[in-house]
Amino acid sequence: MSPTDNAFDKFNDDLKLDPAEKRTAEERHNTITEQLRLLGLVIAGFLQGSLARKTMIKPLRDVDKVLILSKALAIHHVANGAHAIAAIMVDAIRKLYPEAEIEIKRHAVTLDFGKDTFCFDMVFAYEFDDGTGDVDIMDTKTGGWKRSNTRSLIRVVQDRNKASEETFVPLVRELKFLVRDKLEIDLPGLHVESLAYALIPAQCRFNAGVTKVLTDAPSLLRSGYADPTGVDKILWTKAKPEAREAAAAKFEALAKLALVAEQHTATGEHSKAIATWYQIFGEPFPKPDSDSRGVLAQAFTGAGITTAGTVSRVRPQVTPPVTRAWAPR
Repeated sequence: MSPTDNAFDKFNDDLKLDPAEKRTAEERHNTITEQLRLLGLVIAGFLQGSLARKTMIKPLRDVDKVLILSKALAIHHVANGAHAIAAIMVDAIRKLYPEAEIEIKRHAVTLDFGKDTFCFDMVFAYEFDDGTGDVDIMDTKTGGWKRSNTRSLIRVVQDRNKASEETFVPLVRELKFLVRDKLEIDLPGLHVESLAYALIPAQCRFNAGVTKVLTDAPSLLRSGYADPTGVDKILWTKAKPEAREAAAAKFEALAKLALVAEQHTATGEHSKAIATWYQIFGEPFPKPDSDSRGVLAQAFTGAGITTAGTVSRVRPQVTPPVTRAWAPR
């Protein structure tokens, strides 16, 4: 394993959820489900979202779950039944947790235990009996119900992770961190996963995978992309076209740095590669040694090197190598 690979392994370890915190969230999830089951309101529940797909990065705050409604509530599985279900659930949850904040959203009832702990997005749904595993989730905007293939999404991501020899999920975490903490783009997590799923080859090193997404995501941000199941084409609709264009430009700027890092890796100059990746991610990516910082400062003269060895937000003018480090799909 190369020094660059080792640096990415350390980075991935730092992005993982705290095991004890994750266990506590899962235990509370089970408790909530059991309490509602004993009241005769639901028959089962399961986690969904990034926590279920294992792509969540710390801190662990929002916990998405689906609760399967009991047959006694089947009378509300009608065009205007979602509002009735939401009202029933809010009443029951408020009695169980009088100190918590409860809010009805479009597809969920949120149960928030406080900013320093967990907020559960509880999606109430009816089970389809057609063998797909799909569920019909409430939609309080329309008052009706909307089919969701959330179980298929979990399975597809798990299958890709297995096919990638357990590299896909860590790659998604790296990208989520980059989007949230460094690019400061309000791009939903599922969109980041969708871009990664569309662009990263099944077998790919971490550095090559990040480079691939940084380089090729801009065109998809502008045009749209399919979710990992391939069922829906999604677009970052909450952002105006100019916001999507600005986000694409941020990806393109970092892609230039990533291609430089890949060139260093290809020539065996791992210290330089690590130093460049540190400019991209910042902490908690492993810091470069002092010699690498000096080399990097010379390479990016005019970009603005901070005392910590990071490149300022001025876009560096570098010429990327012609070749790319990943194989075509």
